[in-house]
Amino acid sequence: MPDWKEKKIKEFCDFKYGKNLPEHVRSQGKYPVYGSASITSYHNDYLIEAPGIIIGRKGTVGKVQLAKNNFYPIDTTFYIDRYSTAEDILFLYYRFQLCGFSEMNSDAAVPGLNRNAAINQKIKLPLIGTQQKIATILSAYDDLIENNLKRIKLLEEMAQITYEEWFVRLKFPSHETTPMDLETDLPLGWERRSLLSVADFLNGFAFKPEDLGENGYPIIKIKEIKNGVESSTPRNEGKDNPDKYIVNEGDILFSWSASLEVVIWQYETGLLNQHLFKVMPNCDIPKSFLFLALRESLPIFDNLTTGATMKHIKRKELDFVKIVVPHKDLLDEFNKFADSTFQAVLNLNRQIRFLKEARDILLPRLMTGMIDVDSIQLPDSLPIPGAHLFAKY
Repeated sequence: MPDWKEKKIKEFCDFKYGKNLPEHVRSQGKYPVYGSASITSYHNDYLIEAPGIIIGRKGTVGKVQLAKNNFYPIDTTFYIDRYSTAEDILFLYYRFQLCGFSEMNSDAAVPGLNRNAAINQKIKLPLIGTQQKIATILSAYDDLIENNLKRIKLLEEMAQITYEEWFVRLKFPSHETTPMDLETDLPLGWERRSLLSVADFLNGFAFKPEDLGENGYPIIKIKEIKNGVESSTPRNEGKDNPDKYIVNEGDILFSWSASLEVVIWQYETGLLNQHLFKVMPNCDIPKSFLFLALRESLPIFDNLTTGATMKHIKRKELDFVKIVVPHKDLLDEFNKFADSTFQAVLNLNRQIRFLKEARDILLPRLMTGMIDVDSIQLPDSLPIPGAHLFAKY
């Protein structure tokens, strides 16, 4: 790598401090507000012009994010909006992911990224043309991941809207000619049933600290409900836990404590932790219908939560909350649509996992010069982003 030069980060960019933006002064707008872990909200004004890099300073220490639009970094972050012309911003975004910022703790009372340690770190950088070529390869993966995420969001929204149209607004096919039951105020043949009558709710296993390791099944907690399985997710071999606590792809999970969430599990097989229900529908209730009914019921559960500091729901409330169940023919008709929709979502998520794994394998190899991109002529588009170029590696 004769053209790769070693530099300290501070020689070509600076880590600037984000600015405080309290919730009460934020006004809904189009500009993303970045916290240390993700976009936290949107504001009607921005602090920094894009493109920029955001790095977690407090909280989620060292996480690297890329802002493609004008943005507002809050005071739990560092940001970078100026760099020398010899560096490509997209290349730096990927290169900084290998810098180990998360381990550069300031050792203060509140963990935080040690700025001096970060900006004094030495990294090797190729010429700008090579940087741009590497960034193009890696961003092709991320672009496809982003497109798949957008498709997933559209599919999930379409399924929820259809559920609401049919079973909340009662605008189902042939609703104009369906007689109503005056006693129930529902279409004839429909009924209201409690959640406990349509599904079993299994609470997770109470894992102890000594049960948490690095091998085996990932332990699914509230964090995994939100973010999926990460490198920091603890694991367990599952030898001392009943099989009923195993969670497979496609299972419904309901977080009933702290944060009320309902998701279809879309990752590898794992083990269910306490504070989560695995929801198993009865034989006459399709899984996709139950999932959407639970999602529709979340505002009701939110009003029923108890607890001064950590909100949670009680099992008895599963008997209190009722959902509308139509006659079998309409339920089957809806399930044909909803089940195919969620199968498409699962397939897209599998593609995302594959793309992330391939990108993460390529990332260190490209950044260390193990793969000589200078000798590669990139096509105009990469339908399977860059994978065929590097098969021999």
